Amino acid sequence: MRLDKEKIVAYLEQNTRERISSYQLVQKTDASDVNLNQLSTEDLFRLDEEIFEIGKKNGFLLSKRHHYFDVLGMPWNIDFEIVPNDDNYFEDELQWGSYVKYQGKIMIAHDFWKYEEEGLIGLVEEGAKLVYDDEEDSAQLKCTYVKEDEIELLKPYCADAETVKKLFRLDVTSWELARQGKYPFAVDSESIMIDENDLKCFCERVEKSETWTQDAWSKIFAEEKYVYSQKNVEPYMTVDTIWDIIEQDLVWFDFEEDELDYFPGCYRIYENNKGKLLSEMDLDDKQKIYFCEYLDSISDERYLSGEQIKAYRKYLDELIGSGNEWAIKTKAWGSYGGNKLLECDWKEAEKNLLKMYKLDIDKYAAANALGYIYYSNRLGEPDYDRAFRFFSEAAAKKVTQAMYKMADMYRKGHGTEKDVKKAFKIYKKLYKKEINDYEVYGFGENIADIALRLGYCYENGEGVKKDLSKAREFFLKAEEAIKRRIELGGAYGDEVVYSNIQKALERTKE
Repeated sequence: MRLDKEKIVAYLEQNTRERISSYQLVQKTDASDVNLNQLSTEDLFRLDEEIFEIGKKNGFLLSKRHHYFDVLGMPWNIDFEIVPNDDNYFEDELQWGSYVKYQGKIMIAHDFWKYEEEGLIGLVEEGAKLVYDDEEDSAQLKCTYVKEDEIELLKPYCADAETVKKLFRLDVTSWELARQGKYPFAVDSESIMIDENDLKCFCERVEKSETWTQDAWSKIFAEEKYVYSQKNVEPYMTVDTIWDIIEQDLVWFDFEEDELDYFPGCYRIYENNKGKLLSEMDLDDKQKIYFCEYLDSISDERYLSGEQIKAYRKYLDELIGSGNEWAIKTKAWGSYGGNKLLECDWKEAEKNLLKMYKLDIDKYAAANALGYIYYSNRLGEPDYDRAFRFFSEAAAKKVTQAMYKMADMYRKGHGTEKDVKKAFKIYKKLYKKEINDYEVYGFGENIADIALRLGYCYENGEGVKKDLSKAREFFLKAEEAIKRRIELGGAYGDEVVYSNIQKALERTKE
C-alpha cells in the first residue's frame, strides 16, 4: 500500500484540532492506492504507524488514543488528534480529571454536575468507593463537594513515553506518581504507541486480579489518570481507567459482577480469531448479536466495509437458523424496504414477519407490515384477502396505520364489501385523535397520511358531501405534516406520500 503524503499533509494543515482515525483520514483524502476495506488487522496497525510518522516529520503531533478492541475483540485503528507540535502550549485549567489539593490531600476533580447551580465541585480521593443510587439505578464514586476557591489546582506533569506505557500496563498507578509530586499527565513530543503487547499485559493483569466485586470496581474507577496533548485541554487518552476504555468501545459485553471476562474475554476473542476475516470468525451467538448491534449503531454507511456487511448478513442468518428472536425481528424490518446493512427483499421480509407473527414478537406490528406487503403488490400481485385479514387484526389492537389502511380497503372495496361511509368515519375518528398530539407537540407520525385520505373523501364525495374547499384544507395540512416528518428523519414511502399530496393540491387549486 502506498500513501500520497502530500494529500495527507495538506489535510493536517487545514484541519487542526480535528479528531480522526487514520482509516478515516486516508478515506477522506483518497490518499491510498488500495481499498481500505480489504486491509487486514496487521495492515491497519501499520497504517496507524505510517500516518503518525508522516505527521511527526511534517511538524504535527498526532496525539493518539490507544488501540482498543471493538465488540468482537478486533483492534480498531487509533483516533488521532491533529495538533501542531508546539511544546509551549498547555493550559492549566480546572476540568474533569484535574488533580487538586484540598485540606492537604491530593484529590481528583470528578463531578461538575453541581457546579453551575451551587458552585460545587465533587472531589474523589484514592480508594474512593462506588455508591449505588437506587433512584438513578446507577453507581458513582463517593465525592466530597467543595467550592472552587477552597482547592489548589496542581500543575500537570509531562510524562514520557516509558511512563505512559507503564501506566497502561498497570506497572504503576497514577496515585503512586501523585505521591511523588507528578499529577495529571501531559504527553511530551515523543512517539507514544500503545501496542498489542501492552494490551495483552493489561488484560492478563486484570484477569489475574481479585474477583470483580464493587470494591474492585471502585479501585479501578478511582484510578483517574489522563494523558493530555499539549494542544488539547481535553483528555484524549486515559491510561487505565475502565470507564474511558468502555467509552472507547473496548467491549460492550454484559458480564456478572463476579466474572473477570470483561476485558480479557475480548482479548481472547481477538487472539482466537487473529488474521481471520470478520465473516470467518469463530463466535458464539451472544458475540454475533453484539457484533450485529454494533454495526446497526453506525449511522454513516460510509464507515461500513463490504466485509463488515457480509459478516453481518451471515451472522444474522445463522442466528435466525438457531431461532433467535432478536435476529428474526432485525431481518424482518431490515428487509422491509432495506437499510444500510440489508437490501430490500419483500419475500425475505414476509418470511420473517410471519415468524414474528407466529412467535408473538411484536405480533400486531408484524401483522400491519404483512398487510402492507399483501395490499401493495410487493410480491408480484396483490392479495387483498390476506391484507384485509392482517390489517383487521392489527387495527383491533389500535395500530393506527393498520386502521387507516383497513379504511382504505373499505373505501375501495378491496378484500371486503365497499363501504365509503365506514371508511370516512374511521379516517375522521383517527384524525381527531392524532391532530391533538400534532397541534401540541408539532409532530404526528400519521397525520399526513390520514389528512390526505380525508382530503380524498371530500374531493370525491366519498362518505361525505363533496367539498373541494374542505378537501384542499386537508391536503394543505397533509403537506405541512409530511414536510415536518421528512425534516425529522422521515419514514419509508414518504416520497410517494409527498408526491400524492402535491398532485392533490394541484387538482384542487383555485
